[in-house]
Amino acid sequence: MRTTTPDGWDPRRPPSQQGRVVAVTGASSGIGFWAAEQLAGAGARVLLVCRDRRRADRALAALRERVPGADVDAPVLVDVADLDAVREGADQLAALDRLDALVSNAGLVDVAGRSVVGPDGHDRAIATNVLGPFLLTRLLLPALARSGTVARPSRVAAMGSMSARLVRVRRDDLGLARGASAWHAYGQSKALVQVLAFELQRRLDAAGEARVLSTVAHPGYAISAMDPPVPGIVPEGRTLVNRAETLFAQSKEQGAWPLVRAVTDPGARGGEFYGPRSPVRGVPTPHGGLGRTPRGLSSPAPQTLAAGLGRSAWEWASDVVGLASTDVV
Repeated sequence: MRTTTPDGWDPRRPPSQQGRVVAVTGASSGIGFWAAEQLAGAGARVLLVCRDRRRADRALAALRERVPGADVDAPVLVDVADLDAVREGADQLAALDRLDALVSNAGLVDVAGRSVVGPDGHDRAIATNVLGPFLLTRLLLPALARSGTVARPSRVAAMGSMSARLVRVRRDDLGLARGASAWHAYGQSKALVQVLAFELQRRLDAAGEARVLSTVAHPGYAISAMDPPVPGIVPEGRTLVNRAETLFAQSKEQGAWPLVRAVTDPGARGGEFYGPRSPVRGVPTPHGGLGRTPRGLSSPAPQTLAAGLGRSAWEWASDVVGLASTDVV
């Protein structure tokens, strides 16, 4: 695969992130692990935000071995499905001297059967993929603003999904209180991730807050079976299904490229949407976003750009997590 984009972006050599501090959620495996590795390789100080201590420690050891001289901190333990745990983790991160980016990647992938209620009484996919990350982002915005400047804003980079195109968001039941299939719950959760990220940028713009940018990325069709083996992180071996998927999929290492570009691209605009060059794989490319007309399958799902849905989703999520919907930073 050619790794340089027509506009000259090389995902294997992102711009230097020396001096910047980046928190990556879901960093113990999958795309979060590879994003952490790529950001550490670019010189950032990377904070691993993970749910499980054992898996987090394995990721920490692997990153230090794979990236000589990596500045990777001991994990911050946060289960994003637990709002109280999110508040505790946010307190730890907000106490840092600086925080230049939040990579909001943690997500539950569960597409079989019926949706399940999580620990706070909300649909588990909605709680894990939407409400916890929304609360963490809101609580960290003041710290991000303190570290950012108009010339070099801090970033919130949210991980969306192509599945946002495959479901219609139930506007009268954003939290899926009436239940849903697990597939619909996942798709709706990922659509809401994008909706809220775009709405965050609208509110930053309305408040005149130029020290923080909200960006969105999606990984295409990324599977771990195409990743290089990493002991304790990526197992060896492929199934017959994996072998068939390799015809149109890419590795999760490559799936992290759009997310890393969303964090590091010095030319990014607020509300920028990054993904593979084709809808499912390829080099990380900007595909429009907030304020631009959606064009083709690589662009954001039109429903995720709807301002009315953005307002109602923001008010709903703010109410659920116990924050004022009018506050931004």
